[in-house]
Amino acid sequence: MRADPGQHGLALVEVLMVLAIIPIILGIAYGALVIGMRATATARDTVSLAGEASRIVEEISADARGACRILEGSDDRSLRLMKKDGLQVEYVVYSAPPSSEGPHTGGTILRNGYPILREGIYVESCTFTYYGPGDSPGGAGLPLSDAANATGVGISLTLGSGGRTYATHSFVSLRCR
Repeated sequence: MRADPGQHGLALVEVLMVLAIIPIILGIAYGALVIGMRATATARDTVSLAGEASRIVEEISADARGACRILEGSDDRSLRLMKKDGLQVEYVVYSAPPSSEGPHTGGTILRNGYPILREGIYVESCTFTYYGPGDSPGGAGLPLSDAANATGVGISLTLGSGGRTYATHSFVSLRCR
């Protein structure tokens, strides 16, 4: 049966085809939206970790630049400094083992006994390496027993949050040494 040439409208087959194609198009659009949202969340978390790592390294670096010497008892997990004004500053890294009962909460860094990390961010690893006048950053550095003779300190920091990590390395020379 043919429709009259004067009649206009949609055939049932055309309507059914449109109804079948629309969910496919919406599914593709939704998938693209979800991927975009995940990428944005990942980028936001990485930028947050990078900013926090930068802030922590800058805080430690500022104290080290203003220090006259590194004190006895400093090792790869703690940095003890004597500043020009006679005040002592101590950074200690505490690590928590991964837990099987939920997300890894990691460790923290304490400055003079107070935590300096933002909530939700933890230390994966943090090590201090001590360098003498002839040592080049990135080298083996001084033995930990000679840390008090160091003229510079290397900081290797890895922070984590929500399954993501960010690592950074820095070197600071003591200015009044």
